Amino acid sequence: MGRRQLWIRGYVLLVLGVLASFGNIQAQSNTARVRIIHASQDMPPVDILLDGQRVLANVPFPFISDYLDVPAGQRQVAVVPAGQDASAALLTSAATFEAGKAYSVAAVGQKNVAVEVYTDDLSPPPAEKAHVRLIHLSPDAPGANVEIVNGPTLATDLAFTEATAYQAVDAGTYNLRLVATGQNTVIVQLPNTTLEAGKIYTVAATGRLANIQVVTNAVTPVAANQSQQRQGQAALPQAGVDTEHTLILLLVGLLAIVCGQVLRRQARVC
Repeated sequence: MGRRQLWIRGYVLLVLGVLASFGNIQAQSNTARVRIIHASQDMPPVDILLDGQRVLANVPFPFISDYLDVPAGQRQVAVVPAGQDASAALLTSAATFEAGKAYSVAAVGQKNVAVEVYTDDLSPPPAEKAHVRLIHLSPDAPGANVEIVNGPTLATDLAFTEATAYQAVDAGTYNLRLVATGQNTVIVQLPNTTLEAGKIYTVAATGRLANIQVVTNAVTPVAANQSQQRQGQAALPQAGVDTEHTLILLLVGLLAIVCGQVLRRQARVC
């Protein structure tokens, strides 16, 4: 292969690598992060479909999934009995996800199950603190105050489907409880709840009042731009070239250009 051909191929590969890298960055910037909360006690284990594609399988009650990378825009969310397709959907709902943002999508209610979408804040908490948010997803429970036993009240009169703002709390172990607003009736106790510094917690009260179940999910902000899929989960397909192939194109292109320069210098010496 001549020097000129080597240079041309090197430059072509280099340009392709740059374009592929740009396309990959664009693809990543056009995604949102979405997780699912199964909070309906009346539903069996379910599969979650996004735009007809199964992204979670055999999800039990109660459950908060890890985040999935989802193309931004309006997506069709369907909840189906485990192992079945969209024709057997227990509910369907359209949800709009903005690029670069994170969301929790909850299936809530009793007989009339609905979808609630919450915007998540994955920004890091202050030093030595955790961020905590509570979501009231018990359909027949009254409005509740969220209290730290022998400590401050984190939220007052939290109604069904409402979520508190994220609150910065000193890292440590707490006894939390939900108390019916205006009463001394304890709805549910959360003893020995450990909050680690630097983590973001979502605590959801799910199920009927007679048997409320609390489910907690913690994420680390450092991983906010990384996929945290569980084994068996799948994100929707993304556009663009994967990073490994992009790097190979760039390296081969650079190598071809360097080889061309070496051959040119050798030719001059000769």
